[in-house]
Order: sequence, then structure tokens, then C-alpha cells
Amino acid sequence: MVPRLFAPIFSNEGGGFSVIGKFCLFFLRVINTGWYRGDFRPCCIGVLPCGRGGFLSFYGFCKVLSEVWAKKYFSRRGKVIVFFQQLVNGLTLGSAYAVIAIGYTLVFGVLNIVNMAHGGIFMIGAYIGLLLVTEAGMNIFPALAGAMIGGAVLGYALELLALRPLRKHKATHLAPLISTIGVSTFLESVALMVWGPQTRSFPSAFGNELMDMGVFKISGIQIISLGTAVVLMVLLTVMLNRTKVGKAIRATSENAETAGLLGINTGRIITLTVMLASALGAAAGVLIGLSFNAIEPTMGTSMGLKGLAVLIMGGLGNVEGAMAGGFILGIAEVFSVAYGTSSYRDAVAFGLIILILFIRPEGLFAKAGKGGRP
Repeated sequence: MVPRLFAPIFSNEGGGFSVIGKFCLFFLRVINTGWYRGDFRPCCIGVLPCGRGGFLSFYGFCKVLSEVWAKKYFSRRGKVIVFFQQLVNGLTLGSAYAVIAIGYTLVFGVLNIVNMAHGGIFMIGAYIGLLLVTEAGMNIFPALAGAMIGGAVLGYALELLALRPLRKHKATHLAPLISTIGVSTFLESVALMVWGPQTRSFPSAFGNELMDMGVFKISGIQIISLGTAVVLMVLLTVMLNRTKVGKAIRATSENAETAGLLGINTGRIITLTVMLASALGAAAGVLIGLSFNAIEPTMGTSMGLKGLAVLIMGGLGNVEGAMAGGFILGIAEVFSVAYGTSSYRDAVAFGLIILILFIRPEGLFAKAGKGGRP
């Protein structure tokens, strides 16, 4: 209890110490520390230890002051470092999510269907990249290109065998959805038979070196993942907006019949779009496999659901929305683990998506009257 005489100095209305009280307590702490130069001996009042001559030394005062400042400074700096480190991790993970979601977006924008086989192609692409690195001894970039080629071939087979017959017979939108789910299950079963259920990983020394950037550290794998994803997104954006093929894709997504009347081969554009989306899905599989260093046959299911959630959050068929939604989901997951617990990372991420959809049910970047088309 603070004596009534000193209550206006040492306490405030809430019962704590006032600013003046804190300063007085800090000064008393300095006096009682015993951090002085010279001999220690009782001072004139016989209670407090003092330096030579019985006076508090300037060295003792400065030492306590510097320790208090350093503690606050490094504590604040540590929090800043943790924040930027988790931000980099979130951007790296979110870039891979964005590449996955773009594949969903392209197919939905052109065919107006949800390609549930995208997760299976994502998983096969990860295995192709792993085999090219471990068995063929390739660098990561040729392996990434090989995985994208393999994904494009799978996309062509998907469109030829599972989507084109249904489109010719003018089946309902539910039929392609069920067909792509069957393809995804088939690809997962093939992966289980060929590679087994065990988890595989890239070589342990593959891009694990950390580079200190001041307020955060970044590994070679993170640089490769983030840089590759950004390059793919930039190239796709340029292709859709500046090239004839991109304009044909956009025209087909707006109205396939009108585009056909204008001389566009819509069948060929649809096939090209599915192949492009599958190639991006395979590239995302390699990037996720590098980031988590774990590849298994069931990885396409969870990642496919996350890509679908990003597609809805960004706006159905909107490429820019898929990019932004992927980064938002990745950052939300990483920060929920850093400042919470890993058990609720998916709950926090999808809870954020639900909250965004409550505010904007059409998605973040959906355009009125266009349905969010590319």
C-alpha cells in the first residue's frame, strides 16, 4: 500500500503507478543497484551502498539507463523481425496458392465449370518435378518446365476424354463436375500404385541456404518459389491482355457462340485454356513440394480445396482476384501459426474467407455485369 501522503505522486486513479511514480521508482532502483565504480561501502545514511565519497556514480546511472533502453529496443526489433519473417513466409506460400487458383480461374472463365481434376494434375506435376530432379539429375528450372509440359499433356487428355464429349452432347454443368472428380480420383489411384503411399521429398541440401536480409531471412527455395510464381503470373497477365491468343481466350469466355461467329476457333481455344491451366497446376505442385518438402498422393485433395476457396474469394473467373486471394490465404495461414497454433491454421484461413464473402458475396474483384471473366 502507498502511504496517503505520497498517493498523489506514486498512484493514479486505477491504483497503479503514475508517470512521476514510475520515474521515482526507477531512480530508487538506480540508487540501490550498487553499480558503481570504486569500492562499495555504506553511505552516510548507513543503508544504501555508494561509490567513493558516498555519492552515486554517473557510470551506474548510465548503465541502468542503457540496459532499460536496450531491452525495449531489442524486444521491439525482435517483434519486427518476426513480423517480416512471417510475412515473407506467407507471401511465398500464397504465391503457390495463387498459381493453383489461376488454373481454376481459367477453366471456369472459359467453360463455366469447376475443374475438380486440377488437384490431381497438381499432384502428378509435383511427382514429375521430383523424378526429374532425383532420377534425371536436372536442375529445378528444367524440372519445373518438364512438370509443366507433363501437366499440359494431362490437360489435353482431360479435355479430349472427359470434357469434349460432354460439351458436344450439351450436358448440364453438373456432368463435367462429376467427370473431373472421377479423373482426380483416377490420378490419385495411379499415383498410389506407382509411387506408394509414403511421403517423398526433394534432396535435403536442395536450396536450404539462408540469406540474411536484415529484418528477415530467406532461403533459396523461397526465392525460387516466390520468383517463379510471380514470373508465371506476370507472363499470364501479359498474354491475356496483349496477345491475340489471350484476346481470343477472353472473347470465348464472354460468349463462345459470338466468338465463333467472329472467326475464332473456340474448340481449339478451350483445349489450349485447359492445357495452360493444367501446366500452371503442375508448376504449383512443384513449388508446394519445394516449400513443404513433402510430396504424397493425397496432397492434391487439400490443395485443390484451397485453390477452389481462393477462386471463390477472389471472384469467379477473375485472374487478378485469384492472385490476390492466394496471397491473402497464404499470409493468413502463416500468421495464424506464428501468433496462434498450427492446429487452427486452416480454420483461421477459411474463417477469413467466409468473413470476406459475408462482406462481398461476389468476391473481392468480381466485376458487375461480367461475372468476373478473365
